[in-house]
Amino acid sequence: MLFINHENELTWDKKFQGLYFYAIWMPFNRKVIRMLDTVSDNLPNVPLFAIDVVYFKSFCKRFNIITVPTTLIMENGKEVKRIQGVTHSKEFVAIFSDICTE
Repeated sequence: MLFINHENELTWDKKFQGLYFYAIWMPFNRKVIRMLDTVSDNLPNVPLFAIDVVYFKSFCKRFNIITVPTTLIMENGKEVKRIQGVTHSKEFVAIFSDICTE
């Protein structure tokens, strides 16, 4: 997972991407990161980007983020699935796998 430090680090060069919107103060932030690491292990060709909502308000506006955590699955730069809140690890991985397998 790439933790975004600058807006130009978000790339659309792969068919699928995952965007994880978080706030560092969230108590379950580490749990979601571990789930995304599992997704990354299972789908190494799907880049995952972590975006801190405190520092990247423009991304929040652009993607209409009103709840944290929110994870978006993007296909060719367009949102195909929005996961708000924390879900079970197996379900999280299954959602990504169902969408991002060609």
